[in-house]
Amino acid sequence: MDPWNVLPVTAKDVATATRDDRVYGKLLNAVRAGQANLQDADLKPFASMLADFHIEQDVLFYGARIIIPTMLQTRLLEELHQTHMGAAKMKETSRKYFWWPKITVQIDDIVKKCLGCAKYKRKPANTQLCPWPFARRPMERVHIDFCEYKGKQLLIMVDSFTKYIWVRNMNTDTTASNTLVTLFEWFCECSGFPKTLVSDNGPQFVSHEFAAYENMGH
Repeated sequence: MDPWNVLPVTAKDVATATRDDRVYGKLLNAVRAGQANLQDADLKPFASMLADFHIEQDVLFYGARIIIPTMLQTRLLEELHQTHMGAAKMKETSRKYFWWPKITVQIDDIVKKCLGCAKYKRKPANTQLCPWPFARRPMERVHIDFCEYKGKQLLIMVDSFTKYIWVRNMNTDTTASNTLVTLFEWFCECSGFPKTLVSDNGPQFVSHEFAAYENMGH
């Protein structure tokens, strides 16, 4: 699969960020020249891999994977992490599409600190956690879930593209009907329904009311 069809950044975004990056700009020039200055501390980590790098559309590639410059790395990690799929799945996805030094270490650090990843790690072994494609526009996909805080239930919705977060204190009323009322209010604020609504299949989200909502075709 073409990585540009699934990543939330364009070739132009990456090319511009690469050119403007102190380290990756040097690396781009080194790959073009076919050699690196081994006395340059910025390039030493890449010296042994230089033969595996190539350039397409002014973008650096490591094999089939896009090399992501520094200013875009946090964004890619946040996109990758948002479904709390765990370290193994995050690494599997990154190995298909993009790379930078120590990306696996950064993934491990994120997962270790994340309560959401710990929650999904406790799911039964036969539960399949599949990474979602990266969203390209607002309300293309939203993720919803409940979170307990001081004995109260908070309904949380996150837009996959903008990362905007909606939160409402539901107290103890987490019924499907009350949940839908809240979601509809949020959707009206956004001038439309999301193309895809993702939940953890809690009892509210697998009810007849939610099934009716899904059958409406939004």
